[in-house]
Parts: sequence; structure tokens; C-alpha cells
Amino acid sequence: VVESSGIKFLVTNEETPTIIGAQFIETPEYPVFFGWILQEAVIDAVFSNLKTIDGKALVIGIGAGTTCGMLAKKKVSIRAFEISSQITRLAKERFGLSDDIQVEIGDGFMALNSLTNVVDLVLIDCFNGQGASFTAFSEINLQSLGKFAITVAINLVLETNTENSIVSLAIAKLQRFFPFVVAFRDNPGSNTMPSNVLLVATQDENMLARLLEQKDQVKYLTTNSIEWVRTNFLHWRIMPSHDESIQKWPDPFAYERNVSKKLKVLHSEHLQKEFNFFWFHLLLLYLAWMLWTDSVQMQAEDWGPQWLARLLMSLLALLMRYIFCVRWSMEGLENLESSHSKDPDRASLGCVSPHGAYPVNSLAYGIPYFRVRLNHLRLRVGAASILFYVPILREYLFLFGARQVSRKTIVHLLKAKCRVAINPGGIREMIHQCSHKELVFVQRSLGLFKLAVIHDVPIAICYVFGENQMYTTYPNRFRKLRTLIANSFRVGLPWISGRFGIGLGPVPVIPHPGPVCHIFGPYLDLSDLSRQYQQQSAKSTVNNDQLLYELASEAFERYKIALNKLFDKHKRRFLPPDVAARGLDIIKLGTEEGERRLAQILDEITSFG
Repeated sequence: VVESSGIKFLVTNEETPTIIGAQFIETPEYPVFFGWILQEAVIDAVFSNLKTIDGKALVIGIGAGTTCGMLAKKKVSIRAFEISSQITRLAKERFGLSDDIQVEIGDGFMALNSLTNVVDLVLIDCFNGQGASFTAFSEINLQSLGKFAITVAINLVLETNTENSIVSLAIAKLQRFFPFVVAFRDNPGSNTMPSNVLLVATQDENMLARLLEQKDQVKYLTTNSIEWVRTNFLHWRIMPSHDESIQKWPDPFAYERNVSKKLKVLHSEHLQKEFNFFWFHLLLLYLAWMLWTDSVQMQAEDWGPQWLARLLMSLLALLMRYIFCVRWSMEGLENLESSHSKDPDRASLGCVSPHGAYPVNSLAYGIPYFRVRLNHLRLRVGAASILFYVPILREYLFLFGARQVSRKTIVHLLKAKCRVAINPGGIREMIHQCSHKELVFVQRSLGLFKLAVIHDVPIAICYVFGENQMYTTYPNRFRKLRTLIANSFRVGLPWISGRFGIGLGPVPVIPHPGPVCHIFGPYLDLSDLSRQYQQQSAKSTVNNDQLLYELASEAFERYKIALNKLFDKHKRRFLPPDVAARGLDIIKLGTEEGERRLAQILDEITSFG
């Protein structure tokens, strides 16, 4: 072991001493020679994408233990051979080779030629100063190596940088058993100085693609020279010279062109595989997240942090006000606060109409405002089931109190003393909505009113003035098809256009500017109807369905009167004059009268425009 200029060298004690290992004294973890940087690039490419720690490496010729140390960082299984016990002893005593790495003393080529198990990487780096590197290479059983080794890296020592015929011969031999072979000098090259050439042969096309991406993954920043090597060594790829006696290539550049062409294809395929792998696992993670958070559907308490709700509400308010130019307000909150102050623990049902082509303002203004500013009212909003399968939107709805609309969920929330807001028209109101005529829809079954009667809860009435005017709607376009989709899949697809006339069919676009106001009317008290139902239920457990429907119909009639009163009081303040003059139609879906009136309105829509 010789120390000079801050470096420890492991040299042979022969007549012509040969350096077989080196290490910085102060920073032993950094490679001394450029060739080791190339070898570590290969190690990174082979093991960086390994999904387990079961990788296997075979090293022939340990020198000072530098490559073994690189492999140890990857936590792979290492089998190392060194022909000299003295070199092994010095590597451990003077160069810090870990005792955990077991080095077998003997001829590694015997083990190499008798491989029986697959090895991820074989590193061959043995040299005695007299050309033994190539001699040793010629002794390798390449057939056995090609059968059991996935990747082979051979440090081939040349007497000068001009010995391309030796490189050609080595590559030609390796090509018989490995589909991909590349070679690198360990320096830019000169015509007189000796040079190490690293031959890399592999069965793994992805490994080769990763190796050739190393220039974008500079990790060694200790000195300018090492960073420069790591960044530029790909430019030191060498092309074997044309030699008719070795192999008959059509021209000396054919091999280079074929490899480059293959690598471009491999690189593209590798990126596509990585892309697919990423999105597949991301999808699995999100599916697991959906299952884990599915219980939120029945959760009466808030979900998510209050600071996040405040932040999103502020951002959405800025977006709507200053980008989309939508001026929003809310009136009639005293009706809600008055009911809450009288009986804070009493639940209620809210009828919010109209739905609009898309309930932009209810989503962007309404429910965030209740979560942040009126959280004491414990408002929960019923939303269509399909929305809870849309990533990000699902979490947004959960955060601001929306839950999947179903009878089971609504009953659970009412029992938890929540105020539950629902649009009574649902999907059908969404697809038939008209920007030139105010329409409110109610389902034929009157399910919302039945729940109010059964559970003795009042109904809060809210009308969203201006929601229908956020988009220009075309309810007659593809009406039959969109109705079929709505009935079959419970998905509403309105046909709309937005600001500047931009229209993408059912895809939400930039809304029209204008005023929008949520106005709450007085609560609709249905206590007398609930008492009738409870008294009848106590007398008889049969034939109550007809009574319930009759009581729900009575509740619906009261609702129509109250909603028309609220609409007539405020329509001229917020609606275009022509829309306000046409008044409000409340349509009961599924009934002969309701369907006839809807068909009449849809036929008249062209004249409205």
C-alpha cells in the first residue's frame, strides 16, 4: 500500500508495479478513477429499478474493494472472488472492505463457467499489468454467461486508445449471447495513453435504457472532474473499427446505428411502462382511499380541516367574482337563524331550486359559506351518487358537507339533527333546465315530502335566482338520448354554452357573468300533517301508504304556494325582464299533467330565444 498526494494506492510488488486499487484518504467514499464512476452507473441502472432486495451480483477481482462497496450500498447479495489472499487482506485492513462481504479466494472464472442460477450482474475487473484482462476475457465461457447472467460489465484494459480491433473482437463475441452490447472509454481518449474500456452486455432492454439516462441523474458532485465525467461519459461511447477478419459489417457504422435505433424504441417503451406503472398504482391507492373514506357518506360531523375549507372558499370567491364576474349574495338567513334559536336540535329538510344546468353557485358559494360561516346550522347537502366517483370533486363535496343522496343517508342525517338540503327535481331537472324559463321539478313519488311528514321536520324553501342564467341551455338537443341516459345510468347531461358563446355540449365551460342570489323563505311547518300520520299509524300498521301519499301531496301543495310567493316577490330584482315575465312553472314529473306541461314548454322554447 503506497500513499501519495492524498491517495492510498494498492499496487503489485512486481518488477513493473501495477495499480490495482486506490482510495482517497480523506474521502474514501468517493471514486478515484473515472472507470469506477462508469461501473457505478451500471450498478445504478441494474439495481435502481429492482422491486426487492433479492438482487444477486458476482464480482471477479476485488482490488481495493471499491465495486464491492458500491454493491453493498444497494443491499444485494454479493459473491466475490479474488485470486490473491494478500489483496483480500489489504482490502479489508487498509481500504475498509466490510467483513460482511465474503470473498472467496480462488479462480473466479471456474465459478463463472459453472453458473447454475441467474445472476443480475456480473462484474469482471482483473488485470496483472501484462494484458491479462483480455486474456482472461478469452477464457470466459460466454455461453454459460449468456444463459445465467442478465447483465455483464467487463473492464477491458488496452495498451493504447487505438486498439479498436480488440474492442471489436470483444463486442463480436458478446453479441452472440447478448442482444445489447455497448462500450465506453473511461476518458475522452488519446492516441498514446493506456485506456480502460467498460463493456456492458445485457439481456435487459430496460436496464440499457436506464443506463443511457444517467446523464440526467448527476449524483457525484465532489469535484468538478467527477461531475464532468458523470455528465459526459455517454459521449465516450466507442464504435468498433471495421475489420473484415473479425466480423463482416456492411459498413463500420451499421452497429452504432442499429443500437441507437433500438435504444430509441426501448427508451420510448421504457417511459411508457413507467408511466403505466405509476398510474396503475396511483389508481390502486385511490381505490383504497375511496374504500377507507366510504363511511363519510353517513357521517353527520364535519370532514376535513376547517383551515382548508376557509382557504378553498376564499380562492373560489376570488375566482367567481373577479375571473367569472359572478356577483353572489344570500338573503333570508334570519329565517334559518330564527328556527335554530328556537330549537337548535331540531332537524329540517331544505328544498333548493332550481338545479340549473350545473349548480355552479351552490357548489362554489353556497355550501362553502355554510361550512365556514354558518357551521353551527349543521347543513348537509344531498348530491348525485355519480359525483362521488370523481376524484378531487368527491373530497371537495365531503369537505363542504355534501353526502350521497339516498333515503338511508337522509334518514340517518335527520336523526343526527342535521339540516339536509336537497334539490327535489334531481337529474331530470338538470337535463330539462331552460335559461329562458324558470322551471322547478318534483319527483312523482314525493319522497322528500314523505320524509318530512314521517319524521316531523319542517321544510326550508330556498330559491337560487340567476342559477339558470349561468349557462345558455338547449334542452331540445338530443333530448331523447339524454333522457335515456338519465333514466338508465342516473347521469344528467345538459346541453349548454357559456360565456363568449363557447359550447362543448354537456361539458361545463366558463359561465355567463351576472348576479346570483340564494334567498330563503320562511319554514314550511308540517306538524299537523305529521300528527295525522302518526295517529293513523298508531291505529293501524296497514294501508298507511295511501294516507302518506295524500299527506305528502298536501305538503307539496303548500310548498308550491310558498315557493311561488317567494319567487314573485324577488323575480324582478335578479332575473332578466323577459324571464321574470314568463313566471315559474312547478312540474310534477311522471304525472300526465306534469309531462304534458313539460312537453308544451319544451315545444315553446325556440320562441323564447
